[in-house]
Amino acid sequence: TILGIGVGLCIVGVLFILLPKILQKIERAVLYLGLVFLFGVGFAFSGTGSSMEMKATSTPSDDIKGKPNTILLLIDTLRADYVNAYEKLDIRTPNMDALAADGILYEQAISQASWTRPSGVSIFTGRIPSGHNTQSKAARVPDDAVLFTEKLKEKGVATAGFANNINLTATFNLNQGYDVFKYEAPDYPMGGTESVFGLTFYKVVIKVIERAFPNAERVVEHYYQPASTVFADAKKFITANKDSRWMLYAHLMEPHDPYFEHPFLEGTGEAEFNGVAYGRAEHEAPDPADTEYLKKVYKHE
Repeated sequence: TILGIGVGLCIVGVLFILLPKILQKIERAVLYLGLVFLFGVGFAFSGTGSSMEMKATSTPSDDIKGKPNTILLLIDTLRADYVNAYEKLDIRTPNMDALAADGILYEQAISQASWTRPSGVSIFTGRIPSGHNTQSKAARVPDDAVLFTEKLKEKGVATAGFANNINLTATFNLNQGYDVFKYEAPDYPMGGTESVFGLTFYKVVIKVIERAFPNAERVVEHYYQPASTVFADAKKFITANKDSRWMLYAHLMEPHDPYFEHPFLEGTGEAEFNGVAYGRAEHEAPDPADTEYLKKVYKHE
């Protein structure tokens, strides 16, 4: 009996020592297989791309022909206290300040949710989150929810949406009521597409890669499309529909993490980017010592 217990403990001890290495090998093998699979899926579904038709076919009704055009500009994760119009005096935001000076500045605006999809859906539908039920990660906008873009399109307004965050795209039924809708998709790793990016496993793989190479050069287009790209598409739509009544939704992601360093703003060079960025994937528990650095790069974004 004693001998049997001793042999059993020895076997358990050997397994205890070897198991982590075995699991690491299994985990690494699964990761590699996953990368190969995702690359194949991304390659299979990725196209060569084509130029998008920006001219809408809507004909405005008589009662809106004299109405103004509308721009809805969503700036993801932008703090009000980092806009000069809200008296953050060391921040230069002259264009937004001009809008505030010549329009209405809302000093008490309350977000309906703490993250993009339910908050954005509330903006587009006028419903609070419990009224549109898109609080979960997999939730799509219900078909019975009417977006304001649908009402405008019914009136013959030419409508365009340039979404820059996957949470507000066709994947979640948010392309309703548009003549022109484009997801300003980032250059996903391994040739991924919008549908592939929706897979949790794909996001995990990306996170593993970012953690494995925290000092690798970062490229903004791998995370979102920069404002210059979004505005270029917006201008094409406006030009193509200058003789119509139009509504344009454009989405900017610069203040969202990762926060990129901008040498031309920091006085350390002329380049807009230097490949250095600070993101949540690599810093899930940020060092409090990084606080002032994070404030600086967020401000520059």
